[in-house]
Amino acid sequence: MKYKAYGIVFESDLEFAELPQLTDEVCQVRLKLAELPVDLDLRSDAKWFAGDVDRFWFRITAVAEFLIQQGTEIIVQIYPDADLALVRLFAIGSAFSALMHQRGALVLHGAVLTDGAKTVLFTGESGAGKSTMAAMLWKCGYKVVAEDVAVLYQHDDKWLVYPGYPFMRICPDMFAALQLNTDPLELTKIFTHTEKYLLNLHDRFADVPVALDEIVVLATADQPQYSSQTFAGNMEKFSIIANNTYRPHFLQSQGLVEQHFRQCASLVGQLTVRKIVRPIDETNIYRACDFVESVVWNQI
Repeated sequence: MKYKAYGIVFESDLEFAELPQLTDEVCQVRLKLAELPVDLDLRSDAKWFAGDVDRFWFRITAVAEFLIQQGTEIIVQIYPDADLALVRLFAIGSAFSALMHQRGALVLHGAVLTDGAKTVLFTGESGAGKSTMAAMLWKCGYKVVAEDVAVLYQHDDKWLVYPGYPFMRICPDMFAALQLNTDPLELTKIFTHTEKYLLNLHDRFADVPVALDEIVVLATADQPQYSSQTFAGNMEKFSIIANNTYRPHFLQSQGLVEQHFRQCASLVGQLTVRKIVRPIDETNIYRACDFVESVVWNQI
């Protein structure tokens, strides 16, 4: 089966029912299910990941082991009785992020949305509202470029975000808040141990790479009103980019730290970086979305 994500076509032994299948495209990456060599030198009982200049290995307890090689191959050894939904989740998340590092991409953690004229990556600590904001903006008509993992490549003097997957992960509460004309039974459940579903993005998913214009860090604070702060200093902007790298601990063992430093430094000059803080007791997600939209896109 052939699929496309982050600008590459990959052939996979593991079925991704949530992704559209391709037919005639030439594959650049192979994802296969197989036993890893018993004497694999990267494997360790003391660590859960290891790598060198050509390979990266990691394991997820009770799920699977993954070996990513030379940016062209992912081998997955599934553990007995593993939840296949979790295998797929780590394959398209952590394994693909390691693959993209090997292929020279800058991989950031955040949701990316665009209105066609301006493209913004939303990030923030757990609980800051990144996923909720992405879902609300999608409902308002913005297109999703990436839901959680943003893969960027440099072309000439621009850094472009490549489209990820045409779905969004939502919980039942978020589904209710979105007030969608969709039967919950039509959603694909992605975990067997928690209630979380895949929402098909349909025509509001970007299908071509777009230049990244802005990073917005979402946060909460004990304050009465919303606030917005734009960072002018390159060091501050660099720090935010570097600190929001997806799986940054994957880089050192593969000798990619210097490459990553250069990439972050290059991206700094392209971006506006701002922080938006909402009151910690704010529960109205529509008001939060209105504030973000007015500041980021309407420039008030």
